[in-house]
Amino acid sequence: ATLGLGCFWAPSEELLGVEGVVDTCCGYAGAVFPDARPSYASVCGGDGNVEAVQVTYDDAVVSYEAVLDAAFAASKPVLGSRQYAPIVFASDGDEASRAAAWVGLGGVRDDGLERRQFAVEETDTFWLAESYHQEYWQK
Repeated sequence: ATLGLGCFWAPSEELLGVEGVVDTCCGYAGAVFPDARPSYASVCGGDGNVEAVQVTYDDAVVSYEAVLDAAFAASKPVLGSRQYAPIVFASDGDEASRAAAWVGLGGVRDDGLERRQFAVEETDTFWLAESYHQEYWQK
């Protein structure tokens, strides 16, 4: 699962606490020109990429939807900002359908963030962020 959750540092580490999540990494997704390797500077400069967390999980232990629930709880998006946008990046049509159904369930967090504020975009491109972004809070 690849997810735009706001600044990627905290959510990438919080999601490691979900049973069945095997790994997370910080990176970039969602650019108009996905073949051009982004950098943190280009993303901050508005190249169209989103700070994203890629979540590797064991689907025998945790469902895609449960990962989305945990991501929703851990997210800290900035509405109106592409870089920090709340987005579910679906890798194929099945994931896109499941993500759209998840968004459609509705729900509001205590801070007012609504599940329906998450967009669903299809992409198979994820660029790993620079090494200093990985496990940021553990350093």
